[in-house]
Amino acid sequence: MLFGRIVLWLAIIAFALGGLAYLVEPAGFAEAAGISFAGAGATDFRATYVGLPFGLAAFMVWCVLRPSRYPAGLLMLAFVTSGVALIRLLGLAVDGNVLPFNLMALGLEVPGALLASIAFAKCRRLEPAGSVEAKPPPRVF
Repeated sequence: MLFGRIVLWLAIIAFALGGLAYLVEPAGFAEAAGISFAGAGATDFRATYVGLPFGLAAFMVWCVLRPSRYPAGLLMLAFVTSGVALIRLLGLAVDGNVLPFNLMALGLEVPGALLASIAFAKCRRLEPAGSVEAKPPPRVF
């Protein structure tokens, strides 16, 4: 469980700092990623690159507060980081535009997906057989 908690806290920090960086300097990060930051696109950029990381970090904070919620946070993290990394790789293969930004992002996404998957698997092994059905629904707060 300690490994899962550490992975969740690292992800919370990474997502929150990433969202904060995009909030403070959105045009610079958009340029580094090869994205136009103008007009209505600026609003969508903020929603995607600021709102989504903050929302995911908030969900992981909720998960890390109770060990019984670690698996939910880790599974979400594994799916999100795997999905983003796979689509980024597909985009690089299809578009052929390899920017340093994309390589840096993959350098975070791939290890993040692997760590979240391993931590999720470890958390699931620690649960007694049949524990999912035997437990009452988790409290929200």
